[in-house]
Amino acid sequence: MENLRRLLGKRLRAVRKSQRLSQEELGERAELSGKFIGEVERGDKGITLDSLFSISKALGVPLRDIVDLTPEKEKAPLPEIDEVFALLRQRASAGQIKRAVKVLRALLE
Repeated sequence: MENLRRLLGKRLRAVRKSQRLSQEELGERAELSGKFIGEVERGDKGITLDSLFSISKALGVPLRDIVDLTPEKEKAPLPEIDEVFALLRQRASAGQIKRAVKVLRALLE
């Protein structure tokens, strides 16, 4: 069980850092303490599903992105992908997202 806590904590830390948030900032957004976020990230404390959901909302990412403990080498090849999705979710309108998709398709064709 403790190993699972550490894996979840590492994943949470990676998602938080990809958005350049401190533990305190994430705690404020999720209405949790920054100290608690740190304890969870270190695997020192367990976390409820309710708190995980609050964190996922605060980060603007689906809950599955936080609880997916698939080893990083088996995930998307670039960590920047998470950052791109986070930027689009937080700052882009539906029209801007559609334009971004067109630009990405043009770049990758």
